[in-house]
This record gives sequence, structure tokens and C-alpha cells, in this order.
Amino acid sequence: MQNQSHFSNHSLPRILFWLGIASYIVYKLFHLSVSYYWDESWVYAPAVKAMAEGLPSLLPGSIDVSFSRGHPLFLHFMYGWWIKIFGTSHATLHTFSLIITTALVYSIYHIGNQVFKPWVGTMAAFLLIAQSITIAQGAMVLPEVPVALLSLLSIYFFIQEKYWAFALSATCLLLTKESGIALPVSLLVGMATIRVLDADPSNWKRIAWVTIPCLVLTSFFLYQKAVYGWYFYPGHIELQEKSLEVSIKKMDMILDYILFKQDRKLFSIAFILMGLVYLWKNIKWWCIVFLITIPLIFIKHEVTLSISYIGLFFFFLIWIKKSTFRLKQKRWLYYSVYFTFAYIAFSAFNFYTSRYSMTPISILVMVSVPLLWNS
Repeated sequence: MQNQSHFSNHSLPRILFWLGIASYIVYKLFHLSVSYYWDESWVYAPAVKAMAEGLPSLLPGSIDVSFSRGHPLFLHFMYGWWIKIFGTSHATLHTFSLIITTALVYSIYHIGNQVFKPWVGTMAAFLLIAQSITIAQGAMVLPEVPVALLSLLSIYFFIQEKYWAFALSATCLLLTKESGIALPVSLLVGMATIRVLDADPSNWKRIAWVTIPCLVLTSFFLYQKAVYGWYFYPGHIELQEKSLEVSIKKMDMILDYILFKQDRKLFSIAFILMGLVYLWKNIKWWCIVFLITIPLIFIKHEVTLSISYIGLFFFFLIWIKKSTFRLKQKRWLYYSVYFTFAYIAFSAFNFYTSRYSMTPISILVMVSVPLLWNS
């Protein structure tokens, strides 16, 4: 009986995960030689090839600014060295992208397994693999999958108190794309939240570790100022939103895509309903508040949208607060929710396209599955 229980709770989910990831890899192998598409065709593939022409470097000026567009260069640095070793064919670059996506899916499984339960890791990995955005970007030369991977690893290492690993992964995240700045912001705010909600005292050591990636990114932009005369690419500054009303509507567009597009509507509605049922058993008045505020997302006005977003944010926090998770598990959930909303807010105030949603979708997978499993 004990062996049977061990098989169903540990061995079976592990076997199913490896079968699932193997199936995904085999499916993607047939697409490795396809032509570059969208931004990879005119931005990232030419840029990483240009990086490989010299000695790959993280410093501004390593490639022409028409390729880098002022972005940090860790993505170009990685692909540059890969090209140095394996060449510049479509299949070569797409293979490296597939390796990174495989690492992302495995990280989802590993985090679910280590922080929660083996079945949580397996179900979360399956849910991520099933997303259209994962199938589409899984072998493309784009920064979104590396950003998602490094975001997950950074939060995981932070809650595990592996601070050197956190500093490395978070630094790589910020040097991949500027939107990674949402991570240290969310960790700092998250520490204050957990201290209030769950009596988890923050300390200066953890705060100091969070600042290290920020200092590295600051150094990058100071060096960029010395090379080009500007901190941020002027063309990107022009794309930043100056209107709060427009940013709120962009946030609506982003959340609408993440929650309801590409066949996610039924899952999102079921998830929210299960959360409301769970809260009804514990604190009915909070449930009533969310029943009033969350549906306002369907009224496309900046005031009702703002109320709805705030309601959705606190819906996650209260659900986590009232759950029976251990403190380390709650840390993962709190930090992940803060990071997701901070990342969406950053995207809403800057240029946004749907491929940027890879990161918040990956994070929300590792929030929603544990919450549903616990309920």
C-alpha cells in the first residue's frame, strides 16, 4: 500500500511530466528549420548574428545601436556564444531557443515539485505547454522565454534563501530586458506585505541582495550614457505612455489577453469562481466585495477598470492569506502575484505587444495551480 501511494504521488507525476515534455520537444523538432518570423526576422536574429561577428560582450557598443536599440545585451551575449560554437543556421538558433523553453517548463515542474507537491509541478508544466504562446514562441529567437525563465528562477532562489543564485539569475534577468526591474520592486513590496499579513520579518540582508541586480543594471545604463550620450534609446522613450487613461486601457488589453484570449476564458472564470467559493467558506464579506468589483472588468471605463484591477489584486492576496500553505509557499505566491501585476503595469506604461505576455502567463500558471490544488 505504501509503495502504491509513493508511485501515485511521486513516480506517476514525474513519469507523466517527462512524457509530456518529450512530446513537446518532438513536436517542435519539426519546426526548427522554418524561416524567422516577426521580430526575430528583423530585430533579434540579425542582432545576435552581429554579436557573434566579434567577441560577445555585455557592454553597450558591442553591436550597432540599430540592433541593440539600447536594450541590455545578455540575450545577444548568450546567442552570440552559441553561434560561435554551433553556427548561424535557422535550426541552430531555434535549437538553442527550444533548449531555453525546455528549461522553462522543467523549472515550472521543479518549483511546483519542491515548493508544493509533485502533482502541482506536473499539472503546471502541462498547463504551460498547452498555451498557444508557448507553442508559438518555444523555438523563436525572442527574449520573452528567457525573461520568463529567469523571473521564475529568481523568485525561487529568493524564497529558498539561495542568495548568490538569486543575485546571478536576477542580474541576468535585468540584463536581458528592462521590464525585469519589476522583480526587485515586487520583492521589496512583497517583503513588506508578508511582514504585515503573515508575520514574516524582513531583514536588511535580503533587502541588500535585492539591490545588487539594480546596481548592475544602473552601471550598464551609466556606461551606455558615456558611449551614446543617452541612458535609454530615444525611439523607445517616444513610445512611452504619457496618459494615465491610455495606460489603464492598455492594462485592460493586457489582462484581457492573459485571462481570456487563446481559450483561457473558461479556465480563468472557473479559477475565480473556485476562489470565491473558497473565500465564502472563510470570510463572506470579502467574497461579496470581490463579487462586486471583479466583474467591473467587463465595463470598459477607466474608473471601473481601475476598481476591477484593484479587486483582482486583493482577491489573490486574501486567497493566499486565508490558505493553509506554509510560510515558504506563501512567499512564492505573494512575490509571484506582486511581480505579475508590476510587470503588467510596466508594460502598460511602455510599448506593448502580445508576445510580452509570456512572462506573466508563466508566473500565473505557478500561482493558479497551487491555489486550485489547495482549495
